Formats: sequence, structure tokens, C-alpha cells
Amino acid sequence: SPTPTPTSTAAPTPSTPAAAPRTGTARGSAPVGSASYAVPSGALFVSSASGIDSAAGTQSAPLRTLTRAVARAASGQTIVLRGGTYHEAVVVPYQKPLTIQAYPREAVWLDGSSPVSGFTRSGSTWVASGWGMRFATTIAGVADNPRFVRPDAPLAARLDQVFVGGVALRQVASASQVVSGTFFVDYAAKTIRIGSDPSGKEVRASDLRQALQIQAPSTSVKGIGVRRYATSYEDRGAIRFDNVKAVVQDVVVQDIATIGIVIGNNDSRLTRVTVQRSGMLGINASTAYGLVIRDSVITGNNSERFKAAPVSGGIKITRSRDVEVVNNDTGRNNGSGIWFDESCYDITVTGNDSNDNEYTGIQLELSDTAVVADNSATGGQTGINLFDTGNVRLFNNTMGGNSKFALTLLQDERRQSVASFEGQDPRRPAVDSTVPWLTRNITISNNVFASGGGFSIYAIDKKTNIPVDRWNLTITGNLFSKRVATTDPTMVAWGQGDNSTLVRYESPAALAAAKNSTWRNSMTTASTSVSGMSAYLSSAASLAVALPASIASLLGQPTGVKRVGIF
Repeated sequence: SPTPTPTSTAAPTPSTPAAAPRTGTARGSAPVGSASYAVPSGALFVSSASGIDSAAGTQSAPLRTLTRAVARAASGQTIVLRGGTYHEAVVVPYQKPLTIQAYPREAVWLDGSSPVSGFTRSGSTWVASGWGMRFATTIAGVADNPRFVRPDAPLAARLDQVFVGGVALRQVASASQVVSGTFFVDYAAKTIRIGSDPSGKEVRASDLRQALQIQAPSTSVKGIGVRRYATSYEDRGAIRFDNVKAVVQDVVVQDIATIGIVIGNNDSRLTRVTVQRSGMLGINASTAYGLVIRDSVITGNNSERFKAAPVSGGIKITRSRDVEVVNNDTGRNNGSGIWFDESCYDITVTGNDSNDNEYTGIQLELSDTAVVADNSATGGQTGINLFDTGNVRLFNNTMGGNSKFALTLLQDERRQSVASFEGQDPRRPAVDSTVPWLTRNITISNNVFASGGGFSIYAIDKKTNIPVDRWNLTITGNLFSKRVATTDPTMVAWGQGDNSTLVRYESPAALAAAKNSTWRNSMTTASTSVSGMSAYLSSAASLAVALPASIASLLGQPTGVKRVGIF
């Protein structure tokens, strides 16, 4: 059948250079045991299987623990871990930059759990005695803090973790609630009760809180796995970097009680990292100027189902400037996929697939000056959300299948200049004109808005009476799914100055007639899902905006190419 042609408000323009293929770089860590980093001369060797901590630390006479190797190492030295499991909590001190890496093609795991044995059957459950671990339940000093913990997931802040045959069980609040796939820890009786038969399977329970706290600058972690740590919110990550120039590469982090990796200072780089099934959040970064996160897989996080706010999901970055989040899979998190908040500035978010997150695919809040381009943000409640955030260029993103909104542009009462509002960057002036927390100067071009939810674009100030007419909003070159009454989203909802009224525009022609006659958007001939939009891309490209050089260089595309949606 012929390719359907979108309706338009202007005639096609001449053709432009062809788009480059969206090949990208493979995402995620190399499988644990497959990385092969060169071993420098003078390295210290560690073997959990055959080492002795009083040994010389050579390849033929390795140390036994990473803890001892860190104590022995000189500043700048490389520690090479031989294959095996390391049940340790390690601190790298401020004065000692190091490289910690796996021996080539050997599987190294830092594991925060210990085996549990001696289970006896008790009805339909199995009980092991003598388990003495006891964890606090506090977040920010409050037990089971309701600011973070949902009523329907009341045990989210409990750090206990039990695994049967490598599979995590779900914690319940009493012995009587234990069924298959669940466990209960009785602190008074010092028992673990499980509802899954342990016969022939290894049972492990978490008993360490943090794998690596790295206080030194210029420290690298490469080629290893980290799993099953009972990391608390106050610990700030199973792997925590406090200093500048951290490097994390080919690292897998799995099954952490709260947060997987935390970056707390400048000029750090995470490349080919996989973080999955963290209880609250995959990666957190704060005051991390010059941060790069790329070519990584951050999925399935907030497995304990904490509240969406103040923090949960895939990646959350706060109070940081000059940040790049590029070519990552940040989908399928219980929360938001990528979330910038609290005075971030100069943000690049390109080439990411942030699909099917529970709440928002990509969110920029209380921030300013960003390029959000060539991302897919489908499924979940909202595709992309700009909240109190200005000077953003949204180019060539694909949204749709969102249950509420494809794109939201929101403003509330918060202002950076008002000290009582939380979120100022302590490194910046008290009144910082670069991040006023105002939604304004937004360009929305070459995006695809497929069917689904209530609104394709929803823009409103609900608190301070600023009409969208004063935002300097540009909407041109986009492809929208046709609006079908009662079943598809409003194309554009435009907020007025009374904090509540929305004027709705249901076609490109209506939007252009009301707001700017030069805006040229396309619409499909029928309600169309994300997968169905591909049939319209070629014809819609004639109305696309020629890709600006500054964005083309970020995407590896020719300047002036015309395309809608992701490359």
C-alpha cells in the first residue's frame, strides 16, 4: 500500500543531506569475566582464593584481600584482582589515588552477602537460625521515612536481602506472611525464614553495607562486578566516589539495597556500566561538574518501589554543570529514567533510550541550558518533562505511548533567588542568574509525538500566573499523531495567565494560526502508535527544521539534515 502522507501547513522544501545511520556504541558493561585490561608493571596482585595478606603482592605471591592491597599500595599504583569473590567493604583514603581492575578475562565480584545454611522445614517455610545481622530502617534520620516510602511498599527502607539460587526474595513483615518467593528476618530470634525450598540451591543474605568508598582523586575501577550490598541511603552508594576524576568502566552493579553508584565531585566519567535492580536508584551524582555517563545500561532500578520523589529510578543528577548523558539504556525503571534537578546547567542528553519507565523518561527540573536530542522516551506516564527549566533545545526525540503526557512544560512558585526553596548549588552565587528556575526559551523541533495519553504537549504555569505566551516557546518541524476525540491526546495545551485555563490546539493549522504562522508541523492521517509512525517519517521530513550545526555535531549527523524523530 502507498505510504501515508501527513497533512501540513506549508509546502515541502528542497531535500538536504542524508542522515547518518544511528549505529552508536554498544551499551553496558562487558560481562564480568570478559574484560581484558593490560596489567602494568609494578601492579599489586590479589587472589581471594589463594592469596595471603602477608605475601609480597606479586603475581606469584598475591595478597588475599583488596583491603590489604589498598593499605599496601603506593599512590598511583594498580591493584589487579584475580578471579573470585571478595566479601569486603573497602575504603580508598584521600591521599592514595589507585586503579582497581580485574585480571584479564577473569570474573571478579565484590559481594556483600554471605552463605546461609542449616535450614529446617517449618510447615510450608524453611528457617535458619543464628543470623545476627540487624540493620537500621532510617532515611534522613526517620524510620521508614514516609517522605520516601510508599504506603503500598512499607518495607522499602529495610536493608535485609536474601537470595536463593541467585534470585532475590521479597521481604515481608512477619513470619505468617512468608510464601514462595518471600522472606522474613526475625531480629529478636536471629532467624531467617524463607518461602522457597532451598534444597540444592545456595542461599545468601546481605551482611555488608558498602563495597567501595573512594575518597582519593583520580581513582579508576574497571572490569569488576559489585552485588548484594545492604547499602543504606546514608551510605550513598555501594560504590561511592567522594573526590574528583573518578573513572568507572566495564563495571556491573546488581542487587543493591538502595543506590548503586554515587558520584560526589567533578570531572568523573562512567563508561560501559551496567546498574540493575538497585533498591532505590541506579546512579546518583551531585556537585559533579564535568560528569559524563555514556554507553551504559541503567535498568530495573527502584526495585523496592520507593516513591517517585524525592529520589528514585535510573539516574538522578543534582547541582552539576557541564554534564553529558549519552547513548544509554535508561528504561524500565520504577521511577524516572534520567532526572536532572536542583540547579543543573549546561546539560547534554542525547542518543538515549529511556522507555517504559514507571513515571518519566527524561526530566529536567530547576535547571537551565540543555540540549535534549535523539532520545526515545516512550511508555510510562510522561515522556519528557521540563519543570522550572529554561533555554532547552528539544530536537529529534520520539515520544508516545505515554499514559498521561508525551511532553510537559511546567512552572511553579519556586525561584532560585528565594533561599527558602531547596535546590541552590552551594558552589554558585546565592542569586545565580544562570539558573533562575524559569521555564522559558524552549525550542521543540523535529520530534515525533505518537498516540497515547491525554496530551502530546502540555504547557502551563499553575502557580505564578505566567502565561505560556510569555515563555518564548517555539514548536515547529514536528510530526504529531492525529487527534481522535476521546481516544487520543490533545495536540498542544497552552496555559493562560490564571494558573488553570488551557487553550487546546488539535491540528498544526490551528496552532500556527493562533501562535505563529511560520510554524510548520505535520500530522498523521489517523491515530498512530509509536511503531506506526515510521510510515510517515519520510514525508514529514520535508517540514523538518534543518539540523543546526551545534546539535548535529553532538549527534554525529550532517549539519542541515532534515528528519523527524530519532536518527
